[in-house]
Amino acid sequence: SFTAEQKIIDPTPVGEFIEAAKTVSKGAYVPRFIAPDMSVLVVDDNSMNLEVIRGLLSATKMLVAMASSGEECLHKLEESSYDIVLLDHMMPGMDGIETLAKIREKDKELPVIALTANYIPSGEDYYQSKGFNGYLPKPVDGEKLEKMIRRFLPESGVMDMEPSEYAEPETELSSEYDFLRNIAEISVENGIKYCGGADSFIHSLKLFAGIIDDNVKELSDALTREDIEFYTIKVHALKSSARIIGAEKLSDDAKKMEEAGKRNDIVYINENNGDLLDEYIRFKGLLSPLYKSESENEEDKEPIPEGELESAYEAIKEMAPQMEYEGIEMVLESLRKYSLPEKDREVVINIEKALKTFDWDKIEEIIN
Repeated sequence: SFTAEQKIIDPTPVGEFIEAAKTVSKGAYVPRFIAPDMSVLVVDDNSMNLEVIRGLLSATKMLVAMASSGEECLHKLEESSYDIVLLDHMMPGMDGIETLAKIREKDKELPVIALTANYIPSGEDYYQSKGFNGYLPKPVDGEKLEKMIRRFLPESGVMDMEPSEYAEPETELSSEYDFLRNIAEISVENGIKYCGGADSFIHSLKLFAGIIDDNVKELSDALTREDIEFYTIKVHALKSSARIIGAEKLSDDAKKMEEAGKRNDIVYINENNGDLLDEYIRFKGLLSPLYKSESENEEDKEPIPEGELESAYEAIKEMAPQMEYEGIEMVLESLRKYSLPEKDREVVINIEKALKTFDWDKIEEIIN
């Protein structure tokens, strides 16, 4: 026999352990209410989390506004009023707890729900002690999201609906995406479940693939300048994004790096960061067929009508200073059905890339 000594990394109690059988995916979420006069502000530095929550809530007809930082959240609250706020805990700059403190200086009653990708023992008590009205774990489950929102919306603003009254989200991939089932690193079933449907899953995959290069650079630069706090926040976001698309191993590996960052274990990070980034970069190749199918369809599109492109650029120019994500996304969506001149196609692609990372200054630079 032998004895192995192991130091305690984190003395926080893990809570009660309850063994449970693995649950089977229930498929896409179908909401049970509409609230067209209600509004929600979703705050998260991860564009995929924002898109998933917006997708889950779209059928409720609520106005869904989005912000990518604590500062932007406060800006939007100054400009407009909202019935409920979903606020990410871990963000660069002003985090969720700091942002909530600023909100509570002016509004004690606004329902604010914490979003977190980290398990916290007695999470409800913890976040309520910080001033939140509740919390939701990420990836966000549609039914839990609905129950949480219903708790804080006035009955007069909500109309109950039967699931049969909604067009149920598609849960099967079209044949052009069959290649995804051959990617061992991705669980298609989990991706569709977390994203709320097949269409949202494909959209999330494109978002995920489109920002790999930028994220790899940010992670590498943070490590070079030994900014472990920022590195930890970015790898935390990778953990969440990978989980959303069903990339379980990548998510678990990112989680290990996040935990190392929280305990300031620079040795572990330096030893394993290269492997994590190599694993992450591989997804560019694995997901490249997503973009091949788009380019093949380009030839079937009609040329954009004269004047429509100029109108689209003017609309984006007006909305970028106001950080109107949804409006710009709608404009870009209208452009995708047309064939664009090569120069303009490059401009639109660059705007799409900047929008994915909420780089409003870059969008203004491109459009001007």
